[in-house]
Amino acid sequence: MSFLVNSYRYLSGSVGAATGASSGVATSAAVGASEAASIASAAGGSTSEAVAELPGAAVGSSTGTSTAQAVGASSVDATADAAGVATVSGVGHSTSAANASVNGSGSATAVGTGISPADGSSAGVGAASGVGSSVSLSWQVNASATLTINGTGFGSTTIRQRIASAQISNAGGTKVRVTLKAGSTGGFTCDAAYIGHKAASGDDYDFESTPTQLTFSGGSASGTAATGASIVTDEINFTVQSGKDLIISVHFTTSGVVSRATSGATGWQCYRKSASDAATVNATGYTTIDQADCVTKVESYV
Repeated sequence: MSFLVNSYRYLSGSVGAATGASSGVATSAAVGASEAASIASAAGGSTSEAVAELPGAAVGSSTGTSTAQAVGASSVDATADAAGVATVSGVGHSTSAANASVNGSGSATAVGTGISPADGSSAGVGAASGVGSSVSLSWQVNASATLTINGTGFGSTTIRQRIASAQISNAGGTKVRVTLKAGSTGGFTCDAAYIGHKAASGDDYDFESTPTQLTFSGGSASGTAATGASIVTDEINFTVQSGKDLIISVHFTTSGVVSRATSGATGWQCYRKSASDAATVNATGYTTIDQADCVTKVESYV
């Protein structure tokens, strides 16, 4: 009988107001790691520890606080056995709030809350929001011309294609590539090609400084286009500048057929010289021919 009376007194004391404080540390993980400090009111001034593995909706690390009231429990252990749910041995009610920092391709902040009802099961709900930024580069057309007429007699000849600044868009970037087009009745072979900006004074086909060499097939100075086909130069480090005309020079080794345009290519002008002269900065001796020859497109990586 004395034992039963004592037990009754103990239970009565634990159900009422707390006569002691218990402290504990609760650790949970939500596809990352979170830590929460827990303060509980319990009868008898006991110490409790709770450990919960809680995969949640946010990725990153979170910290927070929780307050719990327990009845007659001197120790509580919790182990997660399902995604987002932990089972707690004991009877209590707790609420927790967590802040999570998430690092990904941008940055985000996640806030989650968890509530443990009296049966000891824990469930969490989280929401994440964030703002990130990224830069996506792609090939953009600086200028293009439609070439439909066949041109012959370009053996041992250098052409210089000038494109007026007013016809150039998408300036900037760090790389450039040029598309050359053969005729519909034959192809061509070139052994030198260059790109640069037009000089501020002098001839309309002069480079303002040493031009940048264009290469083919992974670094070759020579390129061959089959009948009716186009070839694209390698990606070359070069910046197309706004407000400046472009000059592209090409030297053909043997007589071939290129595509050309005599109209419709506004702001384009091609010049021709019977010599190997593609890299010369201050050139002379060129004659004006079509609006566009062989060069059909210039692109920048911006």
